[in-house]
Amino acid sequence: MIDLRISSAAVCSMALLAGALWLTARGSAPRIETVQIVAAADADPGATSSSISLKPRMAAPLTAIRFSRPASTAGSPSGEAAPPSDEFETSCLTVRVLDPDLLPIPRATITLSFPIGDQGATFARSAVAGTDGNASIKSVQDHRTAILLVSAPGHESRSLAAAGLMGTHADVVLPRRALRIHGVVLTGDGHPAGASLVFLGAAETRASKDGSFSLQVPEQADFENTPLVAMKRGLQPLVLHLPATDGGSPSDAPLELILGEPTKTLRGRLVDSRGEPLAGHTVSLSTGTPDGRGGYLEHALDVARRMGKTDRDGRFEIRGLMDRSYELSVSPVASGSRRRGARGKAPRSDPRDRDAGPEKESPAPSQLAGPFDAGTTDVEIVLR
Repeated sequence: MIDLRISSAAVCSMALLAGALWLTARGSAPRIETVQIVAAADADPGATSSSISLKPRMAAPLTAIRFSRPASTAGSPSGEAAPPSDEFETSCLTVRVLDPDLLPIPRATITLSFPIGDQGATFARSAVAGTDGNASIKSVQDHRTAILLVSAPGHESRSLAAAGLMGTHADVVLPRRALRIHGVVLTGDGHPAGASLVFLGAAETRASKDGSFSLQVPEQADFENTPLVAMKRGLQPLVLHLPATDGGSPSDAPLELILGEPTKTLRGRLVDSRGEPLAGHTVSLSTGTPDGRGGYLEHALDVARRMGKTDRDGRFEIRGLMDRSYELSVSPVASGSRRRGARGKAPRSDPRDRDAGPEKESPAPSQLAGPFDAGTTDVEIVLR
């Protein structure tokens, strides 16, 4: 005969265990790994402690479970406000964040939020997208007023109703943000460079009297290959490639653009093969400086022309040049016709040439010379 003695504390513990097993069978209680029954200190010395291991009903967590929790922070390790006490479904929400070209946006942020109770509190949970643009928020409520906010550097944020999205995979496309580039343009000695032209690609603006500027750059701007250019007549322009942030766009911090030294002048003399000066000939720039828009920085010149005409001594002068090398094109004067300058433009007359002697005929076509460094004042071109 076996004498089984169990204390009253052990009986209560067994009753609690039976209740937990009944809840587990219904699928309404958390998964139980181990339950330990220990006899009370004043129990019969013959009473023993027992350890019962219970295997979970499911090895993997449920994608959607039902449970209820009080709207209290008591006992919460993070101290966050808990969801309302009403029953609700929780699920995993996965969002893939894409740009207008349907390419993933890494490090985008998704935030799910919904109100709690009537005290103005808000429950919020966030996640950051990986390199594939995917971000997931697990175990969140499918609340009828839940809002999903998706944001990324260099892009416009989007806010949408999240009701019904739980347990699904959603693609969200963020438009690129039109960037505002702003700051001030200064001369080399620190004075405001008012009326300076500032442009990036097709977007351009003029600096105000105090040198300040604000430029709205369209979303399709190629910041990697298109520089920001600031220029003012008579000064060397500034060409700047803006460094990109993680989002692929430049920072919106204010810029200080400092222009270069005064522009250069190229002077020289045109003679024939015998060393005799040639008057009335047009000497023009055959090469310009790319400005990032497929054109040339011709408007950086002090004068609205890229050419000069030789005087009676064969001398010419081209002002307003940038600090670089240029090739020159010489267009001889033909008898009874007006020679065209570079790009088919007729050369403008120079008042200094009114007293020039008769133009010498030359049947030779236009001739290239150089390159010559801007700032050189003793160029000699022999027209053959």
